[in-house]
Amino acid sequence: MHAWILVEKKCWLHNLGFLHLKIHGKTIQALVDTSATHNFMTIWLGKVVGMYIVPKDVEAKKVKSGAKVSGLENDVPIQIADWQGCFYFTVMEMNNVDMILG
Repeated sequence: MHAWILVEKKCWLHNLGFLHLKIHGKTIQALVDTSATHNFMTIWLGKVVGMYIVPKDVEAKKVKSGAKVSGLENDVPIQIADWQGCFYFTVMEMNNVDMILG
């Protein structure tokens, strides 16, 4: 995973694998999970950073239960330290965090 390598070299990795990044100029705290298969964010966070979420009506497999995927977002501009690039996100309900980088 490119983001994980970048974090080890350039960013301060906080307790529990959290890091700060910017989306559309807004600073966000994200959980880095190297075992996650995708990048995820909540509907609330998508609205906060001003994204247009493409609706998608599918179920997502979670550890304990299925959660409804609200949409997908392609080519989201991200800045982590000096690095800039675009990520793809699945937008869905999550309980404990607003963003997971996988």
